[in-house]
Amino acid sequence: MTLPFGIRRPASWHTWGSLLLVALWGWTTLPCLQVNPTFIFVHQSVPLPLVVASVVLVAAHWRSVPLVGWLWLLFGAVTALWSLSPGFTLLSIQWDAVLLGALVAGRLLWKLPALPLSITAATSGWASLSLVALGSRFYLSGSVMYIAAALAVPALSMYVALWWRQRRLLRLGSAVVAVVLLYVIGISASRAALLPTLLILGVAAWRLHGEGANWKQLSLGLLLLLGGVALIDALVFDHAVLQAIGLKTFDTLHKATQEGGNLETRLQMWEVAFHAFTTHPFGLGSGAYGDVFQSTQAWPVYYSRFVHNTFLETLASGGFLRFGALCWLLWQAFQHSWRSARWPVALALVGIWLNMCFDVTGNIPSTLLVAFLTVGLGLGANETVEIRATETSAQIRRATPTLAALSGLVVIAVTLAWWWPHDIQQQAIWRGMWPPAIASIPSSDREPLLTRAVSRFPDSIGLQKLWIASASGSQREQRLNTATQIIPYGDASFFLQLAQQQRQLGQSAAAAQTEALCRSHFGRLRSPLGLALTPGSISGTSLHDLCLKP
Repeated sequence: MTLPFGIRRPASWHTWGSLLLVALWGWTTLPCLQVNPTFIFVHQSVPLPLVVASVVLVAAHWRSVPLVGWLWLLFGAVTALWSLSPGFTLLSIQWDAVLLGALVAGRLLWKLPALPLSITAATSGWASLSLVALGSRFYLSGSVMYIAAALAVPALSMYVALWWRQRRLLRLGSAVVAVVLLYVIGISASRAALLPTLLILGVAAWRLHGEGANWKQLSLGLLLLLGGVALIDALVFDHAVLQAIGLKTFDTLHKATQEGGNLETRLQMWEVAFHAFTTHPFGLGSGAYGDVFQSTQAWPVYYSRFVHNTFLETLASGGFLRFGALCWLLWQAFQHSWRSARWPVALALVGIWLNMCFDVTGNIPSTLLVAFLTVGLGLGANETVEIRATETSAQIRRATPTLAALSGLVVIAVTLAWWWPHDIQQQAIWRGMWPPAIASIPSSDREPLLTRAVSRFPDSIGLQKLWIASASGSQREQRLNTATQIIPYGDASFFLQLAQQQRQLGQSAAAAQTEALCRSHFGRLRSPLGLALTPGSISGTSLHDLCLKP
């Protein structure tokens, strides 16, 4: 029996127990696939059932994780030893276990790659289509429409190939699904999704031509695909795709090339992330970037706690070792699928990871889960990787069980430390002085622990803001002054608050000096790469109105 993508049915299928584990793991991921997803590294813990289900799934199929996958997790975990905000790193370790669970699920479902990608695309796709039906539009990074488009990209590569390879009703069904997926991508007007979509359609046409499709058939198929999208758009109220292209794409493409536009703000974020890597080559601490990157800034930039590039964020937060492990893992998954009839999986892998190179979707749970799911689908069955076992030394192969056991112990220990303490102060300590954990302590009992946390991890802007908010009078002035020295280019509001506090204390001369220092720090117009800087602060304060005016 021949399965889709040219795979022949082996002597035995995966056990029902394995499939049941995948189903249970998938059920626990539902909080991550909700209509309004939450960012990974902000204020919420990883759902405990999801961590437990991931640990069980990975433990039951630990051989499905390649050596470099374990190294990726451990290289991130070891950064807790020098993390500038260890609470976020402990949280990141738990998410890493979940992502390895997605990888294992992908390897167990490698025979039916379209199934999991269809399910995940549908979770946000229906919400995006519902918004269109209600006449709503959200053309923002991290919005439901952007996330739906990102999840539709890998599924599209599957159905474009199935459209050609299947017969009769299956071909028609694949064509209809491909049209709907392209429509979901079109109504988002997300350039981060449109770019990999164009790449997928072009490369898929080339590969299908190699499988026997002539260019006339492929051209007709593309016209039918675009025609289907146009037909839906003509029937739907307000013509969502046309509106997205007219009001969003052309307008923002024009603005993107202007100084301070979308392109330059992205480049500012990437420049700061790379600068953070040059000052901390072993990483700021996995997952800690958004809380501490401002302490590494040497010039003011457009504020965003997310780099909008998963690879650069990995490089800055996890260091070059974790970055290298991630790149090698992706390369393994790509080459195992690209050179076979399973090349649509390779395109799905490229599509989702390319999307995360330009958008905040790399910090969204649902997108990251699908990204690592495609890694597992790309790696395929264990046998496909074991064929290449002779290419690695026996010593390296023997190291895999040790690394797997060590990774499991680390994840279990971190999860127990995170959830075990019931006392709220002990919980904050065991959670690595995580700012949201400290913020949950009543203000009357918070001060001693908060002072201890700030003294140990002064680069955490979350802790600094809590520390400042809990003070008043001269003590508040002292803490604001400390913050401006530790984070001189990260947040202009510290300078503005300090000047205001000094005036309230009758220190007009000191306030004038503080404002002059603010102007000298945030009045810079160009970055080291010559980018036009976009002054701003974490509080949204306009520096031009409050600080930079003469």
